[in-house]
Amino acid sequence: MKKVTLLAASVAIALTGCGGGSDSNSNNGGNTGTPDIPAPGGAVVITGFDGYFKNAVVFVDNNNDGKWNDGDTFLDVTDAKGQIKQDKKPSGTLALQTVTPGGDAQKRLLTINKDKYAGTYTVDMDHESQPMAHELVFRAPNSSDVISPITDLVAIEMAAGKTETEAKQAVSEALGEADESALYSNFIEGTEKDAELHKTAQILTESKAANTSYEDKAIDFAKQADAIVEDMVDKGENINDVNIKPVIVDKNDGNSDASFDPEVITNIKLFVDNKVFKTAQDAFPTIEENENFGGATLDITGLFVDEDRKVDGDRTVAIIPELEDTLEETGINVSLSNDGTMLTLDPVNPVVSPGKYTITLTAQDIDSEGNVVGTSSAVFKVEVKSENFAPVVVDAQKEAIQKQVNSWYLQQGEAVDLTLDIKNLFTDNDGTIAGYEASDMTIAGLNLSVDNNGIVAVSGIPLDSYKAGQTFQVAAKDDNGAKTWVTFTLPEVKEGKPVAHPLEGKTWYKLEYGSSDGDDSDGLDYSRVWCDSNRFEGGKIYSNERNMDNKTECSAANIPYEGASYRVEGDMIIATWPSEDGSAKTMEETYYTVATDADYISDGAKVVLYSEEDGNEKITERYTWYSNIDHAEARLDIQSDAGPEGRDYPMYVPASQDSKYAEGRVSLQMSNAEGESKVSVFIDTAVGETFDCDNLDEFYRSFNVTADDMDGNGGHYDLGSTCNESGAQGVAIGFIMPDLVEGQKYSIIGKIHEDQGEYMEAIKFNMVWTGTGNND
Repeated sequence: MKKVTLLAASVAIALTGCGGGSDSNSNNGGNTGTPDIPAPGGAVVITGFDGYFKNAVVFVDNNNDGKWNDGDTFLDVTDAKGQIKQDKKPSGTLALQTVTPGGDAQKRLLTINKDKYAGTYTVDMDHESQPMAHELVFRAPNSSDVISPITDLVAIEMAAGKTETEAKQAVSEALGEADESALYSNFIEGTEKDAELHKTAQILTESKAANTSYEDKAIDFAKQADAIVEDMVDKGENINDVNIKPVIVDKNDGNSDASFDPEVITNIKLFVDNKVFKTAQDAFPTIEENENFGGATLDITGLFVDEDRKVDGDRTVAIIPELEDTLEETGINVSLSNDGTMLTLDPVNPVVSPGKYTITLTAQDIDSEGNVVGTSSAVFKVEVKSENFAPVVVDAQKEAIQKQVNSWYLQQGEAVDLTLDIKNLFTDNDGTIAGYEASDMTIAGLNLSVDNNGIVAVSGIPLDSYKAGQTFQVAAKDDNGAKTWVTFTLPEVKEGKPVAHPLEGKTWYKLEYGSSDGDDSDGLDYSRVWCDSNRFEGGKIYSNERNMDNKTECSAANIPYEGASYRVEGDMIIATWPSEDGSAKTMEETYYTVATDADYISDGAKVVLYSEEDGNEKITERYTWYSNIDHAEARLDIQSDAGPEGRDYPMYVPASQDSKYAEGRVSLQMSNAEGESKVSVFIDTAVGETFDCDNLDEFYRSFNVTADDMDGNGGHYDLGSTCNESGAQGVAIGFIMPDLVEGQKYSIIGKIHEDQGEYMEAIKFNMVWTGTGNND
């Protein structure tokens, strides 16, 4: 397969969304435009927002009182796109609780899992570098998959005695919404995007926080918010500016019997500049227990921005935040300069009390009249790392577990489903056991896994017989990352019925990139994305004959590869190919190993590792093999105007735990706005995992967009200067393109470094520009 580097074209970063900082005030803050995560069959994704709420608690409000109580059902904490995924829709009223540092909701969250949720607080991704200032609950009827200030209005009316139909009608009338379905929509982005409804939701959030009787007069607040937005539109004000958030204050607040008497306070919200915050956070030094700390001074100039304090574009009032920290027990003193621009940590010799600490800076939000209307905070995280000893093996437990393993009966071709409990196998004298890991099995066909409770599972079907002495390993990891491994020896695997290799006997479809269309007749020297197919059967290797149609559709593997054969050795298929010069004396071998089942990507799919010897080096590439032809072809004919579900695809991303993979996503977008054509790619990983610019640079060597008539040889994207992190769990990358051609198919390719091919699959998609983009 020819894989050639593309000639460079003019490229630049496509910032689909910036943090709520000084870069841009005309976008959705931390919203990168990444499509929602489609849930698998039977599952549901619940999304919370006015901007996306990250690290908010989603629960079932069992008594429907609009509060997070002991009797309510905790579901999960939202990710950076405001989402949680559930295997099935829970019954009851859905609700979302925002969490503030040190607030009651945070204290309750710590009772669920102190280690997991320590330091967790909610961030409105419109302002991704600052915690929310208020603890609020928003509700939604169970028929909705979103929770927002708009669905909250419907839930409030239902709690007051209306049916859902009556409540939706009342809210729609208050908001001037002719289409009631908009009440349960994701109005932030995509095909349901509605800037006026988004601004209305922002106003309602601020107003709910400012009024104790909000729920008693919710419809009045809704009407007033709608009127404010309509007035902003009539005056030509920028309703897309996430920092403009008028607040409705009821002068009769607290008196539910008194009439609604609104006062609208015009306010451009004080916010934390995302770039300044991240630069300062990244500059914090490493601090070690019982070592000398030389101190540090960090420049936080411009950390807080408040347009209400500016006159003619000049900052006239300095923003001096209040300082609060938790570092006292370490001996480190924290101070702020008089002008609020420099943060200083004094030297300490030696540092004591290892742990995780915070430095919180809180500034007052001033409205257009000079009144204090709220606060915003920046919370910096500081860790004092401890002197640490790895977990210790309990010998008596090791001996008992080995005896249990010795008693296993294993036979070739017979299914295995066994468990071990290793939670008492390790102790940690200077900390806690934070998790467990497991190695691969040395018996082909068997899989090994371990959960966070220390339950080891062994499953699968041995593909061959083995003498006693094969091994597997398990490890414990402490709260500082130190690991200890233990090896266990397996008993004999008795000879039984031979088992066919899981790749044998069926046609597999895979996506590949290369410059060859089968005969190289066009002489192109840039890559495009194709569908190739393979079948291993009876020692022979079959494939398709690639042609131009394979850029859109897959074809059958019905052509035997002349001179090629394969054999099965353990869990590996070893294919032997004639050399390029056709000499029968010189043969080349390729090794195929199933890394994992890939039902998350496509039912029946496998992740397959290809390995070849290149001199003294072994080169490995990672591929997804599809048994479902439709799922492979779907990635070859993506339409630019498709909804999120048509441009968003599952993939596996390396997890923070060694040798483990997280369920990630890759999403695509094309746009042509204001005369500028863009192609964007988003890579996201699962909640609790991280995929950032460092990871992108580690795995990918380049990103390319090609088309057969696109200014010569397509585009090349320089990875090192273009990565844009989109929250803690993903990155956004993009191209400024030559003019997109309607009806043209573009190949979008992310190429992996050779030494990382075992761990990450290349990005391979074909997308057609229909003349219209989605999420422009």
